[in-house]
Amino acid sequence: MVCCHSQMLLQDMWPKKLGLVGNDLWEEALHDTVVEASQDCVNTYAVPNIYSWKVFKSTPAPENASELLEAAKNKWVKVLNYVESIATGRGKKYIIGDTPGLAECWLYAAMQFCKVGCPELPGLTPWAKKFTENMEADPRIAKHLAERPESNL
Repeated sequence: MVCCHSQMLLQDMWPKKLGLVGNDLWEEALHDTVVEASQDCVNTYAVPNIYSWKVFKSTPAPENASELLEAAKNKWVKVLNYVESIATGRGKKYIIGDTPGLAECWLYAAMQFCKVGCPELPGLTPWAKKFTENMEADPRIAKHLAERPESNL
């Protein structure tokens, strides 16, 4: 119950209240699509296949580690190409609009999280590189990145 409730607050209630999911149901659906694709990369590849041995050291590196890393990278390329198609169709600075919203924040966070297995992720495609540059140039995100403590990962 707590996990579902937290997910609802994080992905649905607060973003709407803060104006982070667009101006209409179509934009809200696009945000949800990007969030789901980002979560899929994290939950399907990064957490079960990479973090357990590369970060947490709770299991030994699998014999097929390079295959797992390549599969994760290929999944990201597909997701980034899909998200790029949404962004290109919208013609905005970010994916959905001209300021970062829920989709952009989720995608950026997922890409940062998954850099453990794929350090080249922010520059994996030309669009991903530009997206990362735009996100890091946003004054709010730049301030956060400058002030946050260094990660142990």
